[in-house]
Amino acid sequence: MFPNRSPNVYGDGGTSYETALHIRHIPKDSLTLNEDHWIYFAYCESLGLPLTDEECGRIMHHTTARHDKKVYDIVTLSLPNGQTHVIYFDVTNYRYFWPDDR
Repeated sequence: MFPNRSPNVYGDGGTSYETALHIRHIPKDSLTLNEDHWIYFAYCESLGLPLTDEECGRIMHHTTARHDKKVYDIVTLSLPNGQTHVIYFDVTNYRYFWPDDR
C-alpha cells in the first residue's frame, strides 16, 4: 500500500494549525493516500513499530476542519503503546467546500 515516502508532502512537523504540512499539486483523489504515506513513514516505520501499512492505516482517524479561513485534514494516530499523535495538513487548495456543503 505504501511503496515509498511521499515526496508530495512538505512542511515543518504538522503538529498544529500553524505548522501544518502542505501537499504539492496532486490529483485531489490522491490527497488522503499522500497524507497516509507521510504518516506511515514518519510514525509507523520510523518509530520501528511492528505494524504493517494496513495496520497503521486502521489506527488513523481522518477529519476535516476549517480554521482561520483555511481547510485542514486532521489525522489522529492512536498507537498501540497508548501514544496519540495529531497531524495537520493544510488542504485549502483541494477542499474548497466543507464536506457537508456539497
